[in-house]
Amino acid sequence: MEVGFSEKHDARCGGDPSVEHRLFELEVDRRTGRARRDGNDDLEMRPVPSRPTGARSR
Repeated sequence: MEVGFSEKHDARCGGDPSVEHRLFELEVDRRTGRARRDGNDDLEMRPVPSRPTGARSR
């Protein structure tokens, strides 16, 4: 499964709503649950680091 993420511009931020800056793509392997993303300088798909055991989300 692939999901694309982009910035949202609207009247609240004063940005042009016709412009959506691409942030990154996320690929999730449905079988293993492993994820990869391309939010890096060279736009290569790389594994999303997993949280250490016991780490809390924000």
